[in-house]
This record gives sequence, C-alpha cells and structure tokens, in this order.
Amino acid sequence: MEVIETAEVPILAKKANSMSWDDLGITSSPLLENLQYMNCPAPLAVQEKTTPAILTGNDVLVGTYTGSGKTLSFLVPLVQRLLWDVFDDLDVDDEGNMKNDPGLAVLIVAPGRELASQIVSVARDLLQDTGLKVQLAIGGTTFKRNLEQLRKRKPNIVVGTPGRIAELVVGKPGEK
Repeated sequence: MEVIETAEVPILAKKANSMSWDDLGITSSPLLENLQYMNCPAPLAVQEKTTPAILTGNDVLVGTYTGSGKTLSFLVPLVQRLLWDVFDDLDVDDEGNMKNDPGLAVLIVAPGRELASQIVSVARDLLQDTGLKVQLAIGGTTFKRNLEQLRKRKPNIVVGTPGRIAELVVGKPGEK
C-alpha cells in the first residue's frame, strides 16, 4: 500500500504543482466537464498525489486537512477506472442510463452517516452524464426501503456505513 502524507502542504498552497486532470490520466469527457461544473478545473495537491496510484490499481492511505480535496482524490480516479474498465464504449440511452449496466462495482464504507451522505452528494455531481449511478446505504433509514432502492436503482457505486453494509451483506440480526 502506498502511504501519501500531505499534511506538510499548507491549505493555501494546495494548487502548487498546477498539473491538469488530463496530465494525471483523467480522460473521460463527461468526467472532465463535471469537474469544471463543480469548480474543480485542476487537481489539488492531494488529488495530484493519489490519482496516479489509484488509476494503476494501488491502495492508497491519505491523511490530510479537512477541505483539502480527499473525497475527489478517490472518487475521480475510481470513476475514471469504471469508465475505462467497464464502459470502454460508453453507450447511454436517452434517459442517461447505461445500456449494458454491469451493476455494483465500487463499495465505499464511511464511518458515519453524515460523511457517507456528503460523499454521495459529491459523487452524484461527478457522475452526471456518465451513465453511472450512486446509492446511499446508511442506518437511520428503514432497512427494507434501503434494500428496495438498491434493487430498483441498481447502482454502480454504493456508499454506506459499516452497520448498514453488514446488514445488506449478511442480513439483519435474527433474519435470514
């Protein structure tokens, strides 16, 4: 696993290297357009350091300040990999759905409901016009409703909390 420490990078200097997303290997037109729309035209320092490693399939451990860009540092390369690996020939219908949808490909586990919700919010903006879908799976909502949403929406990315993910995988205590 590659450990990336960015704590030495002051928040004000986080655009220091001025690389482009394309320089890092992010080539999907819809993805690049969404990053522009999200006011992220160029990667921040943490994104410059993590993107190449994630694109090549390496594990990454990041520790840095709140607001430094960690969410996009893993979401952008994961989405790009999905678009390369699964959707070489992007085939989206008029409603923005994948014609050859592969189903669930990424599971993101967040320690709490608020962080999971924030990750899903960023992911939804990032996934516009890609044909990919993200779904939230957290406690505090009914298990049955969560399960129905997953079956109905058939997301490619699920973001959830440990307890709800465990319930979805092995079932609720006392149930089969």
